[in-house]
Amino acid sequence: MDDGLREQVQEWLAHARQDSEAAALIMRDRGPAGAAAMHIQQAIEKHLKALVVSHDEAPRRTHNLAVLLDEAAQHVPRLSEHQELCERATRYYATHRCPPGPPPAYAWEVLEADLCEAQALASMIVAHIEAM
Repeated sequence: MDDGLREQVQEWLAHARQDSEAAALIMRDRGPAGAAAMHIQQAIEKHLKALVVSHDEAPRRTHNLAVLLDEAAQHVPRLSEHQELCERATRYYATHRCPPGPPPAYAWEVLEADLCEAQALASMIVAHIEAM
């Protein structure tokens, strides 16, 4: 991977880490659950896009994590294990940010499990990128 591409990948990863940390802080303080959910979705999205970029490809311009997961799994097939998480987290982004209706109420236990799985997914992606 050349230096310019490596820099792009590192930028995606830095933004992804920031979203993951924001979700963890919101959850620790029992802040707005919808905001934590949105940050979980964004962390996953940016990690997946970092992986695609690391293979010198342009990531799809979408917030649909299942679509991005399919792209990323072309390079790391075992990422497909996280299909359900990606489908659920895609709904976090759309539902929290957009009316109609009030922001949804999320169960903290579900969000905590999703953040844990998102962090495992991120670790797999980072390990793959570092091995390149």
